[in-house]
Amino acid sequence: MSAGMAWVVCPALVLYAALVGCNPVAQDADGGGPSDFPIHHETPSWSPDGRIAYRDRGIVCVESDGSYNIDERLAGIWIIEPTAGEQEQLASGRSWRSPSWSPEGGRLLLENSIEHAIYETSVDSPDFVRLTTSGWNQRPAWSPDGGAIAFESDFGVAGGPLYIAIHRLGGGEARRTIIGRQAAWSSDGLRVFHIQSVLDAGSEVFVMSAVGEAVIRLTSSPATDRGPENSPDGRLIAFSSQQPRNADVLPEIWIMDADGTHPRQLTFDGGDDPSWAPDGQRIVYTRADWRSDMSEIGVLWTVDVRTGRREQLTQKWPERCGAGPVSPECAQVGSVLHDSPTTH
Repeated sequence: MSAGMAWVVCPALVLYAALVGCNPVAQDADGGGPSDFPIHHETPSWSPDGRIAYRDRGIVCVESDGSYNIDERLAGIWIIEPTAGEQEQLASGRSWRSPSWSPEGGRLLLENSIEHAIYETSVDSPDFVRLTTSGWNQRPAWSPDGGAIAFESDFGVAGGPLYIAIHRLGGGEARRTIIGRQAAWSSDGLRVFHIQSVLDAGSEVFVMSAVGEAVIRLTSSPATDRGPENSPDGRLIAFSSQQPRNADVLPEIWIMDADGTHPRQLTFDGGDDPSWAPDGQRIVYTRADWRSDMSEIGVLWTVDVRTGRREQLTQKWPERCGAGPVSPECAQVGSVLHDSPTTH
């Protein structure tokens, strides 16, 4: 546990007791709708020291048609210590998204979706330093040496395409490279994995040099591939793939060699937003399934890359349709659920 962080673990009874005398929740305007059940926890990022930062959408009520309410105070960026299940809220509010750890694990990059800006903050003593000043900027990623960040940017052209921007911290303006999204650094910092839209093929995984040259396509299938993440040893890429590309098929977590060969499916009941553990043996991801709001869906899970063993990591807030908000002082983290890998 880092110095200065006050971790707390709350049993369900504590959370329910906090309902007394609270104000009603507000209707969410952040996506979701009839027939699509919402994701509760998303964009996890595993730190070098073993903690996981993620976005909690603060959802406390989901109706049968997929509409939902949130508690604004519970929404934001949370950090969980996965072994003990201890967690703390770092940034409150729906606008904070897409956490990315610094190489030493003491700071985070965050996206603010209201300001369309990238921020940097200390984890132990949050200070929230704004790094971008104009344009639409999102989904930051820190380079392995800590000296640069990659992110998506329209470079101030409203309605224009999003480019992969590379910014050397303390080194002037961001460099515009190519049209693309979801940048992720290679483990040696020499390349940037990303996705591009491809005609009649959804989105595919590509890689380029750290200066935007030598672009190579790594996936080629009738699927929507997204969220590439290089393993700590540089050998593998984890990504999410929706195959075939249609609304009835769930995205799943896949891995492949760093050159795009030998793809292998890891999950079989929904998976998105993969992030590697520091030892490269597990991946944390969101179990994504818009068809159901069961307790184990829409939250974070881990999967063992070697065995396929899966464990549920986070729990949803207690269902409170029409009740007041839960105290944001702590979150419920229940017992870990173990699941045998599915074989096909």
